[in-house]
Amino acid sequence: MTTDAQRRSGSLPSSGPRLVGLDVARAVAIVGMVWVNFRVTIHGVGSAPAWAEALDGRAAALFVTLAGLGVSLMARGKPAAEVRKRLWARSALLWAFGMAWSPIWVGDILHYYGVWLAMAAVLITASSRILLGLAAVLPVVAVGLLLTLDYEAGWNLGALEYRDFWTFSGQLRHLFFNGLHPVVPWFSFLLIGMLLGRLELSKAHVQKRLAIGGFGLWAATEGVSDGLVWATNDVLGKESAPYLFGTMSMPPTLFYMVAGASLAVAVIGVCLWGTDRVGVNRAVQVLSHLGQLSLSVYIVHVGVALTGQALFPGAPILAGVLPAMVGFVLLALLSCHQWRLRNRRGPFEQLLRRVAG
Repeated sequence: MTTDAQRRSGSLPSSGPRLVGLDVARAVAIVGMVWVNFRVTIHGVGSAPAWAEALDGRAAALFVTLAGLGVSLMARGKPAAEVRKRLWARSALLWAFGMAWSPIWVGDILHYYGVWLAMAAVLITASSRILLGLAAVLPVVAVGLLLTLDYEAGWNLGALEYRDFWTFSGQLRHLFFNGLHPVVPWFSFLLIGMLLGRLELSKAHVQKRLAIGGFGLWAATEGVSDGLVWATNDVLGKESAPYLFGTMSMPPTLFYMVAGASLAVAVIGVCLWGTDRVGVNRAVQVLSHLGQLSLSVYIVHVGVALTGQALFPGAPILAGVLPAMVGFVLLALLSCHQWRLRNRRGPFEQLLRRVAG
C-alpha cells in the first residue's frame, strides 16, 4: 500500500501491470448505464416496474468509483504537479463537452466528471484518513440539505427537465444539490475509488475482502433500509419514508450512498478476483476492450438513445427497450473488440489524451 509520507512528498511508487479486472468492471458499468439511459430516454420516466429500475444509480456509482480508482493508479510513479496538470486539463475538457450537449442530454454525467476530477486533483496527495473522512461527511451533509432545502426546485421530474439549468442559481443547485449526480454527495464515490486505488488490488486476499465485505454491507444496508421504510410508512407517509430511508438515487439518501458504494466495491472485487482466476481468455478480452472504450461507448449510446426516443417514444420495456439495449451492447462488444485489436485507444479516449494529456 502507498504510504502517506510518499503521497506528501509528491512522488508515488509506480503502478504494476494493468489490472484487466478493472476493465471488465468498467464494461459492467457501461452496460448498466446503457440499460438505465435507454429505459429512461426511450420508455420514459415513472412507469417502469421495480426490476427495471434496479440498476438506477448503481451503474453510475460503479463508474464513478472506477474513475476515482483510475486517478490513484494514474498518480503512481508520477510527480503530483504533473498529475494535477493532466487532471485539470481533462476536467476542463469533460466539463465543456458535457455542458455543450446538456441542452439535448439532460442525463449528462461528463460535466460532473469535470468538477470531480478538478477536486480530485487537489486531493491526490491527501492522506487516506482525509479521503475517508470526506467520503463519510458528504452523505451526511447531503441528508442535511435534503431536510432543509426543496429537492424538487427547478425540476419537472415527470418529463425529467430542469427548468432553470442555465441560470447561475440553477447551475449551483443542479451541480451541488439536486442534479442527477450532485457533487454533494456523489463525490464520495470518487473518493472511495481513490482509496481503493491505494490498495494492493492484485492480491487475491484483497480482492476477496472487497467482494465479500462489499456484498455483505450492501445486503445489510438494503435490509435496514427496507425495514425502516416499512416501519415508518404509517408515521411519515409513503413519500417521506423512502425520501429519508430509501436506497433510490433521487434523492441520494445516506442509505443509497452506502448501498451504491458497497455494491461498487463488491463488483470491483469480483471482477478482479474472477479475471485472475479465469485468465485473459477471449470472453475476458472482449469485455475488457469494451471497458477500455467506455467513454466512446457512453457518447455513442447517448446518440442512439435520443434517436430511439425520437422514433419510438414510450416503447415498452420488454418488447422495445430490452431488445434495443441487448442489440446495442452486442454491437458495442464486437465493435470495441475489433477497434481495440487495431488501435491502442478508442476514438474519444484518444481525443481526450491528445487534447488534455
